[in-house]
Amino acid sequence: GTEGTVSKILDGNIIQLGTHGWFVVRNRGQRDIDRHVELDKALSEEAKFFRQHQIFKLAKREHAARFGIPALVRYLSQLLVHKIIQHVPKLKRTVDERILIEQNALEALGGYFWDTYPQDRDKKAFLLSLTTEYSLAVRETTRGHYDLISRDSKDRGLM
Repeated sequence: GTEGTVSKILDGNIIQLGTHGWFVVRNRGQRDIDRHVELDKALSEEAKFFRQHQIFKLAKREHAARFGIPALVRYLSQLLVHKIIQHVPKLKRTVDERILIEQNALEALGGYFWDTYPQDRDKKAFLLSLTTEYSLAVRETTRGHYDLISRDSKDRGLM
């Protein structure tokens, strides 16, 4: 009967659900949401439902790791950790390669001169002058005055 059909579905013999398979959860209903039922109580009600339901209590014995929101959370957490472990090394390599490209580009523009400004106030003054010069150059360019851009700005790669 019904128990056998549910068991076949849960075993993946009737409906194939791909790589990750299935999970049986009992979500809160609108009435529970309207009554502001706490998550702990809802999870307790879900567990009680699966323990007492005529068909699910039998199926849960064979497939306990696939029943309930906590089981789904555990599975998704493990999957996320696996994906992070799988993809972080490639992401790190990509970032390291990009850093090297940008460092080479910076060297081509005259090197990394930030160390020539040891004091924070000197760095701030340099950045302020650089920003001011850049904004003036942009303003003049938008007005069609390309010849007023200083050669120094062009040499430093600002324009």
